Amino acid sequence: MIASFKTDPRVCMRAVCALYRQHTIEKKSMAASGHSRNQGFCTTDEQRAGTLLAEFLLGGNLDGEMN
Repeated sequence: MIASFKTDPRVCMRAVCALYRQHTIEKKSMAASGHSRNQGFCTTDEQRAGTLLAEFLLGGNLDGEMN
C-alpha cells in the first residue's frame, strides 16, 4: 500500500482525503460525546498539511469525489 502512494499520486491523494474524512467525522462525534481521540494524522504539521490538502481536493464536500 505504501509503495502505491509513492508510485501513484492519485492513490496518495485519496488516502489523504480518507484520513481527513475519518478524522473530521470522528472529531465531530467525539465532540458531541465529550471524548477526545487523536487518530489519522500523527503530528500537528501533518494534520495541518493533510487538512489543507484534503479540503482543497474535496472542495469542502466530505461525501464527494476529489476535484
